[in-house]
Order: sequence, then structure tokens, then C-alpha cells
Amino acid sequence: MVAGWRDLFCGSMLRAYAALRAPKQLLVGPWLHELPEKSPVRPVDSLALACRWWDRWLGDRPSRPHTDSVTVFVQGADRWAGTRS
Repeated sequence: MVAGWRDLFCGSMLRAYAALRAPKQLLVGPWLHELPEKSPVRPVDSLALACRWWDRWLGDRPSRPHTDSVTVFVQGADRWAGTRS
């Protein structure tokens, strides 16, 4: 899942992520309601991330056990932070 801190629907994406009971990943960045690649602030190649995810989970077999992960842009500190649950 991809969300933007400046997107009107950011809260909805965070709630949807929390409700999922399947392998999941979340990326939250400093962008509006647009593709992260088009952001003037800290763009991210979300298509490449999505392709890696789909290759792994839609392929024949997952290559390793899954840990949910969250990657967020920490506004004010101007850095990325991540966690695995």
C-alpha cells in the first residue's frame, strides 16, 4: 500500500493497512494524491517496489518468510524510517 502524508485519503490507507490480515507492506511519503515517482519531494519508484512484491507473492513460492513492514518519511527530520512487525 502507498499513502502520502499530504493526501486527503492518508488516514483511510492507514486504517486499511491495519485491517489487513495478509502479507502486507506500507510506504508513506511526503507527497500528495499522486504517484510517488512524480513527487518533487523525495520521489520513490513505487512501480519497482510493487513489481518486487508481486513477483514474490504471485510467483510459485515465496522465497522467505514474510514480515509486515512499514516505511515512512519522517517530516521535519527529512529522513526515511522503517519497521518490521
